[in-house]
Amino acid sequence: MRTGGTTGVLLLNLGSPARPTAFALMPYLREFLMDPAVIDLPYWRRFLLVHGLILPFRSFRSARAYRRIWTKEGSPLIAITFRVRRELEKKLGMPVAVGMRYGHPRTREALEQLRDAGVEKIAVLPQYPQFASASYETAVQHLFRNAGMFSREDMRVLPPFFEEPRYLDCLANSLRDVLAPEDALLLSFHGVPERHLRKADPTGAYCLSSRECCRRVPQEVLARCYRAQCYRTAEEVARRLGREIADDPAEGKVSLGFQSRLGNDRWTRPYTDELLLKAGEMDIANLKVACPSFTADCLETLEEIGMEGRRIFEEAGGGRFALIPSLNDRPEWVELLAAYARELLEWG
Repeated sequence: MRTGGTTGVLLLNLGSPARPTAFALMPYLREFLMDPAVIDLPYWRRFLLVHGLILPFRSFRSARAYRRIWTKEGSPLIAITFRVRRELEKKLGMPVAVGMRYGHPRTREALEQLRDAGVEKIAVLPQYPQFASASYETAVQHLFRNAGMFSREDMRVLPPFFEEPRYLDCLANSLRDVLAPEDALLLSFHGVPERHLRKADPTGAYCLSSRECCRRVPQEVLARCYRAQCYRTAEEVARRLGREIADDPAEGKVSLGFQSRLGNDRWTRPYTDELLLKAGEMDIANLKVACPSFTADCLETLEEIGMEGRRIFEEAGGGRFALIPSLNDRPEWVELLAAYARELLEWG
């Protein structure tokens, strides 16, 4: 590995508004939703949809949601990511910067910090376990577009790690720590429109061709299929926990759903909110929910699942509900990120 201050690390994540106000949400949501990787419509249609229908209403709703989770440190996602940064710097003894795809700190600002620290080679750690065009791919492409003083050869990017054994061990350990044998475990992944899956399918015909398509997926499809990668993560975690996968939440088993859908298009299914409603109606006594497409807690985990998901479940008649924290700054996870960085930096 190169030493002497020439190597550094860049943590990449989605982003967060600067404040939990509609005024601060406007530019953040505009940048996010105008990304063609997120809303893949022709520019004029995307512009009219975002500026005419979404921003005037969603900015206020999102601001209310953010206020429910805001802390003295600010946005949970930003605060957690900077805690991880501090721990990584201690372990690695090299500069670590934080860059967000949307909002601040911007990716370009993070690269400038690394340049000013004398860094020449960068290990890039996108905090997205699974590949999706609207998360991992847009973040990495945005990084390359804004690399400025760095060439692509100066950066080694961690690939999606949805089935990397050490990550799966770490995730399973974080769940095992809080699970009781009688608990039903629901793994809630962020959803994407089904058309994104079909666009990413290199065969043009495999994705969503059958109910079991994600469980018997060819390797060439798995490499770019977000839904199949979520199923692979869930199956491997269930195996490590000694549990079976079930279609619906059930005592001692693992089920999976997809959250955060937007608009009227068909998104990846089954839907988490429908599974939470069904779990409540089935009188599930103990339900625990984890969100493995996020490595740090954020609006989607803390408010959408931890608050609104709890409400759906309890109002439907469910028993005890608990949101399992994301990996956040768990020591085992920070140690694994340090290992990923070291491995990426072991070149010429």
